[in-house]
Amino acid sequence: MTAALRPGVVYVSWGRVDVLSGTDGPPPRELLSEDELARAERMADAPAKQRFVAGRVLLRTVLGRAVGVVPRALRFQYGERGKPFLPAGPSFSLSHSGDWVVVAVAAATPVGGRVGVDVEVVRPVRRMEAVAQRRFAPEEVKWWAGLPSGRKVAAFFQLWTRKEAFAKALGHGLAVSGRAFAVATPDDVAGGGGLARLDLPGERADRWSVVQLECGPGAAAAVAAEWPAAVVTPRNTPCR
Repeated sequence: MTAALRPGVVYVSWGRVDVLSGTDGPPPRELLSEDELARAERMADAPAKQRFVAGRVLLRTVLGRAVGVVPRALRFQYGERGKPFLPAGPSFSLSHSGDWVVVAVAAATPVGGRVGVDVEVVRPVRRMEAVAQRRFAPEEVKWWAGLPSGRKVAAFFQLWTRKEAFAKALGHGLAVSGRAFAVATPDDVAGGGGLARLDLPGERADRWSVVQLECGPGAAAAVAAEWPAAVVTPRNTPCR
């Protein structure tokens, strides 16, 4: 990736937690800031510490290449909900689940460029029907409930990652109601498209792309971008 990010293009990079966190690769100390290293040391849960370190290593590596600076020299600022950002851009989003870390980067412009990404290990969910009723839009629940039982777990995470990617692009995360917007279902668009409905002040559905990312059988991932016809460029290894 070069310093020239093209508007309308989302660059997606993948990495493995064990390699990026230094347990099966080079130590990350030369990439992370002192405050990030201190934050990692305060974490008592070893897996959480690994995921945090891995996420920041990949994020700094990708952003350093995107803006043409040494990764450790990047200085993040933080929004109200603790989301890191670079005042001069570009837009970016980070997600991790299980062994995988994913970063999405897009050029920020006055007319668009917000981006969000989410990856989830596909796994059984306790009270999955109740979670779907609470987090999905009514039309999504209706579609999901009509699926054969053998498809429901995978479809649940396809919908979940699309919705979470869009919510992260807005900067609200789980604070935004999942019932306020509907993503096109996998059957509608065969893996990517826009928003079927958006009922949020100041936002327009036709300004957004929500794209399912190619993953192996054990994971689901999606990216949302504030470009009506975003082109997604995968980098490195896909989530397999």
